Amino acid sequence: MAKKTPESPAKMTQRTSAGLRGSLFDELDGLRKGTVNATRANAVAKLASTIIETVRVELDVAKYAERNKLSPDRALRALNTAIELGE
Repeated sequence: MAKKTPESPAKMTQRTSAGLRGSLFDELDGLRKGTVNATRANAVAKLASTIIETVRVELDVAKYAERNKLSPDRALRALNTAIELGE
């Protein structure tokens, strides 16, 4: 039977790029020390990727709005009507 390693206690992540980066380094340190298992580290990495992708989309909308002289809300509405995301 595989030995289960204790996971680090949950702490709130500062909701900034620096906070995300710090959390990722904490997970990496925990993985190296053996206090975080690979499954958890993988899940955290996937969540971080999703967060980064949503920020990238928000930045793209802001750039679109600036190029087309639209408010961000109006740009988002325009993009939502122009992009079909499935059924």
